[in-house]
Amino acid sequence: MNQGKFRIYRNLHKKCFSILKYDKSKGGYRLYAHEEELFLPWADFKVYETGRKRVLAEGRKNVHAFILCDRYTTQLPKRKSIADVYYNPYSCDSFIRTDHRTPIFDSPNVILKNSKCSILS
Repeated sequence: MNQGKFRIYRNLHKKCFSILKYDKSKGGYRLYAHEEELFLPWADFKVYETGRKRVLAEGRKNVHAFILCDRYTTQLPKRKSIADVYYNPYSCDSFIRTDHRTPIFDSPNVILKNSKCSILS
């Protein structure tokens, strides 16, 4: 189990998830790893509005939405998914839980796999 302060985003170029870890000595987040599958015991979903506005104005993608966590593992549990979570800067201003079509800001038991985000039971 990796511990620290992490920001995770879907890397569209490498078709995986990029993990940024907070580095106190450098005063910010730095690339830590790339993974295809992750399990997060607890996650916060964050969209930076200034980055979203830039996407809308320029019509170009930039990294401005993250899943934040304090720990993760690449060992996936064998539990059933109860909902998917998505984010599209052109149609919403936060992450959305697909089963309720409502915004989601945090959740336990988050799995990242096949370029998708799901909540587990």
